[in-house]
Amino acid sequence: ESKFAKLLTENRPIIAVSIHMSNFFAGNIKLKSIVTAPLVLNILKYQPYSKKEAVAYKYFGNDLIETKIHRLSEKPAIKLIKALKNNELVWTYLDVSPEFVETMKVKMFNKEVSLPKGPAELAAITGAVIVPFIVSRVGEISTLEFEEPIEVPLVRDKEARLETVGVITQKLANHYESWIRRTPDQWHMWPLMEALCAAR
Repeated sequence: ESKFAKLLTENRPIIAVSIHMSNFFAGNIKLKSIVTAPLVLNILKYQPYSKKEAVAYKYFGNDLIETKIHRLSEKPAIKLIKALKNNELVWTYLDVSPEFVETMKVKMFNKEVSLPKGPAELAAITGAVIVPFIVSRVGEISTLEFEEPIEVPLVRDKEARLETVGVITQKLANHYESWIRRTPDQWHMWPLMEALCAAR
């Protein structure tokens, strides 16, 4: 948590990436306790708008955090690139069905699976640092844990960028697998695994 908090003070573009584990919403709200300076938080969602969600996300904000919700259906790539170039925070998830996103083949659980390439691609386009994070639960307590930041170089050449995106996406897949192996009962998206393996 301290390394992530330090990154927030360095005025850098950051992409925080996770999967839907435990009470991920309760854990994510703990972000408020880390932020000590004004921050624009861009949350990327694949679900359609709902009033319940709109009320829930009010808990993310405080006097320091301005929250913006982006939908995959709105093709928000340009908005997110602009946000990162303004040194804002993008908050997103890897366990999304391939039907909603562009994917890349990686290895996970000794199988070839298709994971979203968006987080790595955004990082390579903007030079953003990626921070894998996870919400885990012990008893009734949800905790927000941050892994070591992944530094991603700014890559202008498209062919070289594709290679970089592949390397970074595999690193994220390694975290994804590690998190599920640690607490498989806390991952909410087990039915998704078949789709990840079947995607072409």
